[in-house]
Amino acid sequence: MTPESAKDFAAKSISSARISYARAVNRLCPEMVDAVICGHSGLDEAYREANRLRDR
Repeated sequence: MTPESAKDFAAKSISSARISYARAVNRLCPEMVDAVICGHSGLDEAYREANRLRDR
């Protein structure tokens, strides 16, 4: 896969909702970003934690 086709594939396979989740986690719960990237925590779990922190 060429770098251009890899970018196209990634752009088509990631929904705008998932991008929104990732941005929220990055903004509200940055300590969980590495865990999500490494696979130790799921994005949905990190998003719930970010919302919990936002709402308190």
